[in-house]
Amino acid sequence: MKAYKTWEVIKMLTENPTLKFRKNYSCTIMQSEDGHIVDGNGEWVLVQEPVDFMTVVKSGKKIKVKHESIIIFGFEYPRALLSKLVDGCNNLEFKEILTEGKFYIEED
Repeated sequence: MKAYKTWEVIKMLTENPTLKFRKNYSCTIMQSEDGHIVDGNGEWVLVQEPVDFMTVVKSGKKIKVKHESIIIFGFEYPRALLSKLVDGCNNLEFKEILTEGKFYIEED
């Protein structure tokens, strides 16, 4: 995952306040009048939130899925991932993975 500097995180949060980040090491948080300001120049990682299957298909980017029935490492294009699922799962597992799996889109 890409690491971001504190100033990049602040800029990204200004543009999209729903993003979530985690710090690679402990930090000091100072309270300001308008919210939290992070003290330090450490590195941050974007916390990815899972999305539904149709969102990943429409993204045109590499994706991955997490589900108890399978183990898939890394990001792949949707067609490659679906090929692996079709070849390695029965119909019920395939349906459950597509409807209940946690899908993630590779960040730019």
